[in-house]
Amino acid sequence: MSIPLEIELYIISFIPFSELALVCKDWKKEINSIRKKSLLIIEKFYLRNKITNDFKTNIDLIRNLCVNYESKYFLPYPEFATSKLGLNTELLTLLPPLKDRKRSDVKTWMLNMPISLSEWFYVGI
Repeated sequence: MSIPLEIELYIISFIPFSELALVCKDWKKEINSIRKKSLLIIEKFYLRNKITNDFKTNIDLIRNLCVNYESKYFLPYPEFATSKLGLNTELLTLLPPLKDRKRSDVKTWMLNMPISLSEWFYVGI
């Protein structure tokens, strides 16, 4: 009769990693395999979602604004952008009212607008 893998991993979690090699070589191989898989998942997530200050596309810029701007500045950003660029205010009808607006609404609006990267820089970041 062998111990189920979940219980083995739970038991192993109490053993300091430096002493793990002394306990069981088979467990060490299994844990290293699991740690490597977890590390690869984290690395892929980071590479996909990292925020840079080197804006090459609208998506990079908008992602940075979503993360770094406070809500009190980010939520009314569409009104500010349309007034500064002199765009038609009917573009704002696609958004819910300011009091009901979420960050995701503003992000979607920004991604769907035909505004170039240089125009976003003109509006200001």
